[in-house]
Parts: sequence; C-alpha cells; structure tokens
Amino acid sequence: MPPDDLEEYYRLLQDANGELEESLYMLSQDIEKLQDELAATKAALALEKKEKKKITDAGWALNDVLAELVCTDLCPAAWTRDINKAIKKWHKNSPK
Repeated sequence: MPPDDLEEYYRLLQDANGELEESLYMLSQDIEKLQDELAATKAALALEKKEKKKITDAGWALNDVLAELVCTDLCPAAWTRDINKAIKKWHKNSPK
C-alpha cells in the first residue's frame, strides 16, 4: 500500500530503482570478469591441446622407429624385450 504522501512514495521508488541499478551494474561487472576468465581458460586449453598434439605426434614417430628397429633386427637382441614393452605401453596409454 503506497504511503499517503505521493512524494515520499516516489522517493521510495527512486531509491529502490537506484538499488536495482547498482545491483545490475555489479552483476554485469561480475559477468564481464567471468567472460574474461573463460576466454583466458579457452586460450590456455587450446595451447595445451596444441602441445599435447606435438607430444603425441612425437610419441607415434618414436613408436614407429622402435617398431622398425625390432622388425628389421637393427637393434641388439637384449633391447628387443624392452622396446616391445615400451611399444605395448605406448599403445595401451597413448591418446588415439
């Protein structure tokens, strides 16, 4: 129920409106901050994915070299078991 004095009612409405505007401004600031953090996180993730791809590609290249060494008998027989273990471990744990 509005107060009897319309000027007082109008002042109360203005105060409430001011508080709402302040709340909206603070929330918009929070949203901008979160958007900036999200953009930074996405950029960091893209960089990590790029680095992971480099490492994965290098791992597959090394895997191919090791497999070729074993298949062509170009490595000492003592190394064959260790190389085969490494190759199996790579295939089991490597990203596809």
